[in-house]
Amino acid sequence: MVKSIENTNKIVVVENDKIESAGEHKYLLKNSTRYRTLVQYPQLTSEDEY
Repeated sequence: MVKSIENTNKIVVVENDKIESAGEHKYLLKNSTRYRTLVQYPQLTSEDEY
């Protein structure tokens, strides 16, 4: 998954029907805990985190 999104112009992270953050891959890695979690553990679903 990460390889296909690294070069996109804008990625939007949505959580609980609200935009949590938006930006390029590098920006989100630095500024969005949720995005980092999704990138590091893509096999997790919201059900697995609880």
